[in-house]
Amino acid sequence: MKKLILFFGFLGLTFGSLYAKEAVILYTGQTHAMLYTCSCPIETDGGIARRSQLIKDLRRKYPGLLLLDTGSFTAGGLMDEYTQNTKLDMQRSQVNLKAMELMRYDAVSVGPDEFNFGRDFFLKNARKSDPAFLSANLDSDKVLPYIIKESGGVKIGIIGLTNLGAGEKSEGLKVSPPSAVGELVAGLRKQGVEVVVVLSTLGEDEEMKLISQVKGIDILFAGYNPTRRDAQAKVGSTFIVRPSWQGRKLGKLFLEVKDGRLVNCKIEEERLSNKIPDDPAIKAILPACYSDINCKKEGMVGSCQNPGESRSACLFSRPNKVSLLIINAKDCIVCQAEPALGFLKRE
Repeated sequence: MKKLILFFGFLGLTFGSLYAKEAVILYTGQTHAMLYTCSCPIETDGGIARRSQLIKDLRRKYPGLLLLDTGSFTAGGLMDEYTQNTKLDMQRSQVNLKAMELMRYDAVSVGPDEFNFGRDFFLKNARKSDPAFLSANLDSDKVLPYIIKESGGVKIGIIGLTNLGAGEKSEGLKVSPPSAVGELVAGLRKQGVEVVVVLSTLGEDEEMKLISQVKGIDILFAGYNPTRRDAQAKVGSTFIVRPSWQGRKLGKLFLEVKDGRLVNCKIEEERLSNKIPDDPAIKAILPACYSDINCKKEGMVGSCQNPGESRSACLFSRPNKVSLLIINAKDCIVCQAEPALGFLKRE
C-alpha cells in the first residue's frame, strides 16, 4: 500500500511538471484619464465605458485574470491631449479612478503625472487596494512596494517603480533611485512567487539599466513612453511590454509557466472600437461631456453645456454652409476640380 501511494505521488509530480499553468493579465497605461473615445478622424477608439464592458466579457472567459495599469492615469500635464483647467482636470481624474475601481483593477503604478495636482490630491486618492497604488521607491505610507496575486494557479509578484522626475512635483514625498529592487525580487522568490512583474514609469533608459543589473525580472511594463515602439520586446530573459496610448486598445498578456518559471509570454491587443457597447455602470458615473470635443454626431456641430457636471449635456446644430469659389487655371492640364467639388458639395 505504501509503495502504491509513493507511485501515485510520483505520477502527480510527473504530470504536474509536464503541464504548464496559464495566467492572464489585462493592462492599460498612459491613459491620462481619457474618459471618452478619441477625437481621431478614423478609428475613434477608446473610452472607459467600452473598456469596462470588454473587461467584463474577458472576465467571463478568464475568471482568474489580473488587471493592471502602468501609470499616468491622471489628467493634466503636457501629455494630456484633453487638458482644460485644474478644476475640470481634477474632476476628470477622480471619475477615471472611480471607474477603475468599478472595473476592479488589482494594481496601478505611480507615475509623475499622478502628482499633477500636488501632494494633497495624490494622498487623498492613493490607496492600498481597489486598486493598490504601487511604488517601491516612493516614500509614502499610502502606497505599497509590491503585491502578490494569483492567476490560473500562478503566483505573481508585482512591483511598482516611479520615475525620479516625480520628485519635482511631489512636494516633499521623496522619490529615490530604485536600488532595492534586487532585494525585493529575491524576497518575492523566497515567498514562492513564480513570475515577477515590474510596473515601471522610470523611462526606458533607466529600465534597460535596471534589467541589466537585476536578474529575475520576468516582465517589465514600460509605462512612461509616449513614443511607443513595439508593443512587446525581449531583452535577455525579460519581456518588455508597452501599453497602448490613451487606452485606445486593451492589452492582453498570456503567460505560460512550467516548473515554477515563465517559459512563454504572448501578447494581444484589442481595439476599443464602436463594436464594443458601453458598460451601463460606467455610463452612469460619466458626465455627458467635459468639452465640445466630447460631443460628436455625424454631420453636426456639438457644444458642451455645463461641462463636467452631472447635468452636462451636448447640444447639436447643423454647420453653416460655406459658399465656394473655385478658380482653375485654363492652361493646367493636370488640374481636376470635379472630384474635389463633388466632395465639398456632399451633404
